[in-house]
Amino acid sequence: MSSSKKRKKDIHKKKRHPNPDKRAKLVDGLTEHVKKQAVVHEVGEKTPHKHSVPDLIMEFIKDELEARTGQDEQREIINAGITCWNMGSFGEPADMEKNLIETVKKVGADERLEQTMRKLLQRKVTDYNEYKYFITDYEIKRTVTGTWDLTIASFDFTALAAMKEARKN
Repeated sequence: MSSSKKRKKDIHKKKRHPNPDKRAKLVDGLTEHVKKQAVVHEVGEKTPHKHSVPDLIMEFIKDELEARTGQDEQREIINAGITCWNMGSFGEPADMEKNLIETVKKVGADERLEQTMRKLLQRKVTDYNEYKYFITDYEIKRTVTGTWDLTIASFDFTALAAMKEARKN
């Protein structure tokens, strides 16, 4: 075999078989892109929401969180905010009030925390009502820089309603 033919084979071989490290990076990038574009097909399937729920929650409680200085107080506000978020996501106003009173009694909240929870519940209903995420689990961590890192598992009820509607049609 002539050397020019051998060289052509080597060139084509390199084109057909790229660097495995580059291929792995491309596959990882494509996998991440597909995960971000995921659509719910089955109930319970994990898919990313179109909103960052932790960012929504931190924005939702921002004023109340900044008004507290102690770590324990701030952690209490984050917990109360998540509780109010879930209460305000669904149900009638009378039910929300009843649930709030029961929750305040169960946790033994003082008057200041009760007023804060009322304010947060009202904020959820008036300003954040379009977001129908129900928080199923969460974890609060304090970072080394002194900020809060909130990890949330949630369920999007609008996706469930869309799936039910699609099954009817």
